[in-house]
Amino acid sequence: MFPSALLLARARKDGVRPVFLGEAALPQAEAVTKVYHNGVGRSRRELDVRVRELEAKVDKYKVVRGLALLVERRCAFSAREGPSPTDLRRRLFDEVKGAAVTPEERASVVARFAPEFGLAPAALSDHLWADLEEEEILRAIPPMDPGGLLRRFNLGQCQTLLFKATQMSLTFGTPEAYRDAVRRVKRRGLMFTAEAPEDGGAPILRVEGVVSFLRSTERYGTRLAQVLPDLLSLPGWTLSAKVLYRDSTGRKRHLDFRLDHGMAEYLDVPPEEADMPEFPPALEAVAASAERAGLLVDRAPAPLAVGGGFEYPDLVVSREGKSLYVEAVGYWSREWLERKLERTERAPGPYVVVAPRDLAVAAAFDHPRLFVAGRGGLKLEHLKSLLPASELPRELPRRKVAPGELSVPPGPALVVGEVARANRVPSAQARELLESLGFVCAGGFAVRREALPEIRGEVRKSLPELERVEEALQRWELTASVLPALGFSVKWNGLSGAVVRKR
Repeated sequence: MFPSALLLARARKDGVRPVFLGEAALPQAEAVTKVYHNGVGRSRRELDVRVRELEAKVDKYKVVRGLALLVERRCAFSAREGPSPTDLRRRLFDEVKGAAVTPEERASVVARFAPEFGLAPAALSDHLWADLEEEEILRAIPPMDPGGLLRRFNLGQCQTLLFKATQMSLTFGTPEAYRDAVRRVKRRGLMFTAEAPEDGGAPILRVEGVVSFLRSTERYGTRLAQVLPDLLSLPGWTLSAKVLYRDSTGRKRHLDFRLDHGMAEYLDVPPEEADMPEFPPALEAVAASAERAGLLVDRAPAPLAVGGGFEYPDLVVSREGKSLYVEAVGYWSREWLERKLERTERAPGPYVVVAPRDLAVAAAFDHPRLFVAGRGGLKLEHLKSLLPASELPRELPRRKVAPGELSVPPGPALVVGEVARANRVPSAQARELLESLGFVCAGGFAVRREALPEIRGEVRKSLPELERVEEALQRWELTASVLPALGFSVKWNGLSGAVVRKR
């Protein structure tokens, strides 16, 4: 994404579209990357001078400056080596006891103190302000493809428009792509509504845009713009948005911005996007305590068709046919939450919404199925205070069971919850009993200790792609949640997937 001053777009009638760079701009991309490849060891200030020289040679300076910004973001810079510039300035200013006004006075002071710091006078002058960002030195630049740089420029221009979107609608070519997009939008913490058209057409994912009362406009706008890279690997997507655009006269207008999967070849995804947790951290405490209480916990429930659309709970707690649905949201406004709470009244069981206090864009309000969470997240005790006992699944009490009395099915790997239900004990008690029998418990599974070497061996053969590792684990009906207990970790690389590494 670019600063708004570097947006390169054309507005016509009620629409706006970014200016995409193609092969004609390759010489400019090559010239910019050459400046940085040849500039290792130079300061940001010196590199900026060379970039400005390139800008003077082209019609659209925003192209060169935008390309340079993309390159610079991927480069490694650090401060000059040598004594602390702060110490240098303090020493000189203390000794001078006043300003050295003329060039001669300044040169005399610098020459007098340079030997004390082991520097030549000219080097001391250069080093006085070496802690400024513009004086940082370029240490390394990764390999860059000029064509990829142009595609990343195009993506950044689209994201800059979306940063000021007031509303955004998405459709997809397959149900699987739609569900994947919902998952990504949820993980970004955006306000959205999943609609099912009455005519039976493709479902529409409507994402709330930046609104006038939003306190965290910049953070929300950034997450909104990050939705676009999330779409690029999905089939058949279309995007339409209303964006706030300032034209050449300075007048602000709401214009239509449209994009679809056919333009994906002109865009590129930034590498190494930060991973976001699949399961909301705010619900970890309530999920764990519900499992300890002997309740059946589903951390990846299916969506619910309610109120002419879909709701996506993050957690379902159930027992004996009674279910409780819990969803953790990100940013929220009162109007958006009230609409969600009204729709979820049609859910097949109580539907509780957990909203983080620090992402509120309006004052909290009272509602029997709304919990505004602080850092500790939601706990089972909170649910008990929110809902009447008649609406809550009844907890399973602990009972006295010796390890030898536990009914354990054969096989190298078991599901702890299934063992707990078969023996009518809480999951926490079942886990303790299984561990006393020599099982290793992790991620909701119990693995016989003697089976661990074989499972580890199959995982090693399948490294590093997570998809291949998951296929190997399917032999034992295990999931990637057991990998930490086996001595492996998962590293996510944005849309390019994930890799498994030995810890």
